[in-house]
Amino acid sequence: MTISRDELRALLVECEIVPFSTDELGDKTPIIIDSFALVWLIQMLQERHDIVLDPSDDEVATFDSLWAVHAYLTAAQSVQDGAR
Repeated sequence: MTISRDELRALLVECEIVPFSTDELGDKTPIIIDSFALVWLIQMLQERHDIVLDPSDDEVATFDSLWAVHAYLTAAQSVQDGAR
């Protein structure tokens, strides 16, 4: 299942992974996802969207904006969909 950027934005805000409202969190707004926030994000993506992830440290280092996280999720989902 693919998650839209707007759905991801809502998830990041609702789960308090980022300190912004949905109106404040633009696609390129700088964000920081620490290890606790990452675990929470992965859990919420799995529970709510059936997306299972295990990003490497190098991949997590690129999670500096909504756009970057969504790009990773889109790429990861295409790999998973291709493997099915």
